[in-house]
Amino acid sequence: MIVGIKVVDKNGNKLSFLRAFARNVGKTISALILYIGFLLILFSDYRQGLHDLMAKTFVVRK
Repeated sequence: MIVGIKVVDKNGNKLSFLRAFARNVGKTISALILYIGFLLILFSDYRQGLHDLMAKTFVVRK
């Protein structure tokens, strides 16, 4: 909220509990594989990390 971003699904809606949980699991997997999942943000068209691709979410500005 402080930086003016939010995480939404592909339709722009708030995340469900299950989708948010899947995103957090994806963050753990990204961290376990030497943060390569986070580096994917640099090369992705929509600036999505592995955790966002897995959960089908986007980070957008408010």
